Amino acid sequence: MLTFREQFSTGADGGAQVAEAVDGEGAGRKALIIVGERPDDPQFAQAAREKLEKRGFEVIGVIQGTPSDARQALIGLGKAEVDVIVATDKTSKWNLLTTDELSQLAEPDSSQDESAEKSLDSKPP
Repeated sequence: MLTFREQFSTGADGGAQVAEAVDGEGAGRKALIIVGERPDDPQFAQAAREKLEKRGFEVIGVIQGTPSDARQALIGLGKAEVDVIVATDKTSKWNLLTTDELSQLAEPDSSQDESAEKSLDSKPP
């Protein structure tokens, strides 16, 4: 008996492949890259950024960390326009990145503490 499981590229190869798979032209479109804390996630993010920018996308940020880190960074984006989110296979499965969750984050509760905002281009401490 054989068991097949879909394999996903990681690291720089994975980032380039995912960025290449994004539909459409990049001109005028904004992309956000979200990766976790795996050792090869920074390479994924860098390769994805390079490929997206080469295709004409404006990469508005890279979020690296945990789902909680990503949530805070996304809240910090407020109503900023994001056309494409590029993520690793593992990160793409975070509940935070479902359509319903993203919609709720786009309209945060007014009681949210502004100090919770994080820089989009920095790693968590």
